[in-house]
Amino acid sequence: MCSSSGRIWFLTDRRIKDDYPQLEILRALKAKCCEEDIDFRALLMDEVVLTVEQGNL
Repeated sequence: MCSSSGRIWFLTDRRIKDDYPQLEILRALKAKCCEEDIDFRALLMDEVVLTVEQGNL
C-alpha cells in the first residue's frame, strides 16, 4: 500500500466482485491511487449502511 494524502473507498456487491467490469475498475483505481498518493480501500458488501459524519466514513 502506498503512503497517502487522501483516501478513496471502492464499494462493490459481493455477488459481482469477480465480474470483469468490477475487476477492471478495481485494478484501475488501485493503480491511479498509488500514482496520486491516495490511500485506496475496497469493501465488499452484502448489505451495508454507511454513515458519513464530519467527512469520516
